[in-house]
Amino acid sequence: SITLSVDVLKKLNLSTLEGAGSDIVQAGGGITNYATLSQVIDQIVDKADDETFIFDTQLKLPKRLRPRRPPKFSTRQDEPYPIFSLGPSRSGLPSHAHGDTWLLVSHGVKRWFLAPPGSANLLEDHPLWSPLTAFRRANYKNALSCLQFAHDLLFLPRAWKHATLNIGACVASGEQLPYSASQRYADAQKILNQNPNDLHALHSAGVAAFHLHKFAQA
Repeated sequence: SITLSVDVLKKLNLSTLEGAGSDIVQAGGGITNYATLSQVIDQIVDKADDETFIFDTQLKLPKRLRPRRPPKFSTRQDEPYPIFSLGPSRSGLPSHAHGDTWLLVSHGVKRWFLAPPGSANLLEDHPLWSPLTAFRRANYKNALSCLQFAHDLLFLPRAWKHATLNIGACVASGEQLPYSASQRYADAQKILNQNPNDLHALHSAGVAAFHLHKFAQA
């Protein structure tokens, strides 16, 4: 096991990407607000900004802070990329979906709200809501839910819609497989064949069609 406590991370001279959870999801994980880990941790500790959240796919942690034997994906058509998240209590990411992912919590507790493909209506929210707002409005009451504690590892299959909410400051790291536009479009079409009114699948198909230059379908 590894310990990525805020005290350990604060000593690392690393820059990272940070923003509010809704900003991160809206940007597809590619936000451009750069800060050092130390600066973000100070914000979290001082509670100057409860929405501050790190979700970084480029941060290279020192080898001593990575899992010794990371899980392997059964199919690896593409190379996975590293993911790292850190946020204060009540921060998190609103509902979204992506490629196969594993995530290891090394400090704190993370609550997950989950909906398998074809049941996205279990996670009804607004893209600008924080997970805490959606949770308080009972919009996640029918979703699958679990708590991930320190040293727990969670595997999330491709296309599963999910939202997260930190309970206390939470640090996690893992790997994620790319989710190509063609695969996203195929997954969405499969769902729409069963339920033409699935709003999440309609949105996913439209975005994927645009990236594939299928403008008539978009």
